[in-house]
Amino acid sequence: MSQADIFLCGGIIILIGWLVIPRISNRLTADRERQRNMETREHAAADAKATRNREFLVFMEKWKAQFDGFNFCVGGRGVHYQNTLPDFLAEARKIDGDFTDSVRQDAFKAGRDRLATLTPNAIEEAYDNKGKKLVLKAIQDVIDAV
Repeated sequence: MSQADIFLCGGIIILIGWLVIPRISNRLTADRERQRNMETREHAAADAKATRNREFLVFMEKWKAQFDGFNFCVGGRGVHYQNTLPDFLAEARKIDGDFTDSVRQDAFKAGRDRLATLTPNAIEEAYDNKGKKLVLKAIQDVIDAV
């Protein structure tokens, strides 16, 4: 092999290197960025789920405290329940798809449905706080499921 052949082979290798190395570098950088973006999205989704759960639990504890602490006149507890039920259903809808465990999801849905089907008359049916205890138990069941 002569010096001209070696020079020509070296030039070809350098030319191929100039063409191939930037493409390989670009491909590796794109893959790394894609992986980082995926990890960032997963982290953001987990944070959003935790925030929704926290906000829902705050709402439930607040609703429980309101229901437990107020001294309602006759018929007032049922009206209060009826007025705040749409807020509960809206909050419950926000976290409805966040459950990964089917047992917890079923318990949550059962508690949500139990609260959604309670009527003001059922809450007011007894003066000995039976209706109040019924609602508080259902609220606590939903809290425990989350």
